[in-house]
Order: sequence, then C-alpha cells, then structure tokens
Amino acid sequence: FTAALTTTVTDVAPLKNGGFVFCTNATNTTTAQLYAAAGVAGAAATSALPLPTLGALAASGCIEDANGNIIVAYTSAIRSYNSTLTTVNWSYQDTNNLSNTGKLAVRSNGNILVTDRTFNHIVELNSSGGLVQLIGGAVLSTPFNIAVVP
Repeated sequence: FTAALTTTVTDVAPLKNGGFVFCTNATNTTTAQLYAAAGVAGAAATSALPLPTLGALAASGCIEDANGNIIVAYTSAIRSYNSTLTTVNWSYQDTNNLSNTGKLAVRSNGNILVTDRTFNHIVELNSSGGLVQLIGGAVLSTPFNIAVVP
C-alpha cells in the first residue's frame, strides 16, 4: 500500500488506534485519508467534502488531537474533522494570518499550532478553531516543521 502513497504525500501522522492519517498536496482529490494499523485504507476527505467547502486546496499537514479529531492544514485554512473524517467540526480560514501552511502540532492544553511559510509565523488556535495568537513574525524564516516537546 505504501507505493500508492509516495507520490503526493505531504504528511503522515500516527493515530491512537495504531493506524495513521496521511495528507497529500493533490487538489480536487483525496487530501486526507485514514489507514488502519494493517494498512487498509479507510475514510477520506478533501477540502471540498464533507461540506462546507473550502474550495480546491492542497493539504500540507495532518494530525490527531487528544480527542481523536483529525486536524488538517490546507494551503490557507485549518480544518478539524471528527475521527472518521465524515463531519467538519470547524474551519479556520483567515488570509491575513494563513497563506502557505506547513506542519501542525498539538499543545498539551489542546491548542493547535500551524506554521505559515509566507507570513513567517506560527498560528495558535484553540481546540474550537478560534485564534489564540500569532507567534514569531520577524524571528522566523519560512517555518515549515513544528514539534511540541512535553
């Protein structure tokens, strides 16, 4: 199954159930998909489905939060799906803060961090998708990866 994933995958993240979620930079196709521990493909989502649509956006990062929700960083938006990718919990889309997203991380308090390579900062959102703060600015240069150390 991995051969089919290697051409457009931008991120792979482990799930608590032993499986994984992967994201791709392909637009108008699956941009996030769940896989069971045995490598069997499961549910998938795009930036357009399930509704409401964000338009055709590529995904740069994906991660599972502490509640089992799947968080996906799209080009200029962040979206939270339920654990089966069938329902949108919330979306954050503000082109004044997000233009070219990178990877995601989840803080111990449940807040979500996402890098933005154009604005050179990290956007922190609460677990409901509300803006908490912008971190970095002039001290960062095209940040892409991010990790939270306990």
